[in-house]
Amino acid sequence: MRKLTYYISLSIDGFIAGPDDEVDFFPGSDEYMAWMAGDYGDALPGAFREQFGLAGVAPTRFDTVVMGRRTYDPALQLGVTSPYPHLRQYVSRAASSSPTPR
Repeated sequence: MRKLTYYISLSIDGFIAGPDDEVDFFPGSDEYMAWMAGDYGDALPGAFREQFGLAGVAPTRFDTVVMGRRTYDPALQLGVTSPYPHLRQYVSRAASSSPTPR
């Protein structure tokens, strides 16, 4: 049986987004982002992986991402149909377009 790892950003009071789905309240210091890229680079969207020199690096910790539609839609609105191109992607509710398989 495969191991399931649940990895998510969460505020101390248990929220994963603000009242209007904003996520800008999560800290993103240089030190934190360096740790994130080093230890959890697989969990970064493709655009951030490029910034940290991880584009083309095979995932080592995760192979699949499950996104809620409200998480997926902002990327889709920017024309990004595959925010995690290095992982298998699933959207938990129907969206106007589904992720492109890798």
